[in-house]
Amino acid sequence: MYIILYIMALELLFMINNKFVQKKCKSCGKIIDEKWDYCPYCKVKQVKVKCIFCKNDLNPTWNFCPYCKNKRNQDSRDKVLEYGNEWLKEILKK
Repeated sequence: MYIILYIMALELLFMINNKFVQKKCKSCGKIIDEKWDYCPYCKVKQVKVKCIFCKNDLNPTWNFCPYCKNKRNQDSRDKVLEYGNEWLKEILKK
């Protein structure tokens, strides 16, 4: 009995969560599937955000990549400096 109620509660939470994270077309504002390249209503190409490090697709609202843990707006120069700083810290510890 409790398992059925638990599953029903999880399904309800999933439906509520998906309702609030639906993607809208930047041009016409209608709700569209996030996998679509073009809006079926106004035919405007949808912008896809990719991580510049691992090239995985990102949700435009994410601040960092969940695949490689890099900041979304961080450029490769910042990443090299960050790596260099970590490397230098390790050298200085010895």
